[in-house]
Order: sequence, then structure tokens, then C-alpha cells
Amino acid sequence: MMFMRWPEFAAALLTSAIALAFHVVPGAWCESPNVRGIAAIFVFLVLVAYLVFVDDEQRPKVGALHRIVFGAVCGVAIATIYSSPSAGFALGALVGGILGYIGIHWAKYVQF
Repeated sequence: MMFMRWPEFAAALLTSAIALAFHVVPGAWCESPNVRGIAAIFVFLVLVAYLVFVDDEQRPKVGALHRIVFGAVCGVAIATIYSSPSAGFALGALVGGILGYIGIHWAKYVQF
């Protein structure tokens, strides 16, 4: 059985906190396109950082399913930020899952 480590927990917590803030506490503060754009970019950067940290070649501790689920969660979080209809949530989960699955390959080119 695989348990979540602290960096993964922090990434999931940040992503869910942003999505929760836009979904539960909507108001004038989140109507600005700049705020929505910055929040969406932040969620995407959290996904990229997560994929770099759980790279299979460095530490083979996280499988593809784990990355797919986190990518889908990030896609749903971005759909929540933009107040998408249900098709937007499905598309966000699909695209996020695909990015999570192939993310190991494109995250290798990110330099931290």
C-alpha cells in the first residue's frame, strides 16, 4: 500500500484550497480575469512541480495512476476557477489526466 508523502499532500492541499475558495466563497474578488488567470497558472505550475518531484527515473515510488488522478484533480480545479459547466469539468479532468499520464516525459524539460 502506498501512502502519500508530505510534498504530495501539500500539492493536493494547495490545489484543493484554490478550487474551494473559488467555489465556496465566490464574490467580486474572483470575477477579475487577472485573478482567475493567475490562479489557473498557479494550479498548472503546482501540477508541473508535482510531476517533476515524483519523476519515476529519480524515485520510482509513484505510479501512473497516481499522476493521472492528480492531473485530473488539477483539471477540475481549473474548471472550478473558471466556473465551467459540467462539460468543462469533464474536459478539465480528461486533459488533466492525460497531462498527468504523459507528464513525466514533458516535465523532464522543466529546469528548477
